[in-house]
Amino acid sequence: MAQSDLNVANLALRLLGNRAVLTTLADATAEGYACTALLDDCKRSLLRMHPWNFALKRKKATPFQDVAVSNVTWISSNLIEVTHTATTYVVGNYVTLTGVVGATQSNGTWEVQATPANTTTRLTTTGLDDSSDLSTYEASSTDYIRRSPAFDYSYLYALPTDCLRILTINGDCRLDAYRIEGGFILSNDSELRIRYVYDVSDYTSMDPMFYQCLAGYLAYNLCDHISASDGKKNELHAYLYGGQGKRGIMPQAKFVDGSEDALQQLEASEWIASRGVGSGLTP
Repeated sequence: MAQSDLNVANLALRLLGNRAVLTTLADATAEGYACTALLDDCKRSLLRMHPWNFALKRKKATPFQDVAVSNVTWISSNLIEVTHTATTYVVGNYVTLTGVVGATQSNGTWEVQATPANTTTRLTTTGLDDSSDLSTYEASSTDYIRRSPAFDYSYLYALPTDCLRILTINGDCRLDAYRIEGGFILSNDSELRIRYVYDVSDYTSMDPMFYQCLAGYLAYNLCDHISASDGKKNELHAYLYGGQGKRGIMPQAKFVDGSEDALQQLEASEWIASRGVGSGLTP
């Protein structure tokens, strides 16, 4: 039987001891509603738990780009307006002004206060209480504005749209090398090479052991909705994670997946996760 979202749902129901067979995930039954509600969340959670080889991607990324500036003017106390090439900043973004000649006091990282047009942005600053605090702007080819973090890091990157978990960036695992915050990557590097776990939507590409894990994990999460049996839930927990001398499907799948990697120095958390211990991710 081919791997699919429908078939993994039916496998989960069988693990629950349920005789219902779904013909489509849109079945108007308690089982259909529950599987539809939980399947994607369970899949995404399980993908995040381990660097599954079938779910890895590599991507080269560039940050929000420098945009050419053509004017900087004082508006009111600690409020300046920047004229620039059309862009899409919104109130609350932070931007960095660099290379401004003449009105050098405007160089820095400031919060967007208003966007009168897509070519003008008003920024909340400090130390520019009066118009005399800002020198006259001089046109140059060195002045740019770009969206950026508020502090600590120079560059802001959007996470890949299908990213579920970052593994490494530029091969670096140091805690201060980058940060993941609010759907963005913060870094001091002007280009990133990203290894990450992505949200796999093609069920036929899933590792067969992951597929079995997904069925068990879905069944475990369906248990309260369908069987409401503590005994069945404990049985499914043992199926997934082991117990009483038996090894569960989850640590077996992680071990097999991890053993397929070429011999290399792995990040400690990846090494541990591949062996299914110490993750603290069991339900």
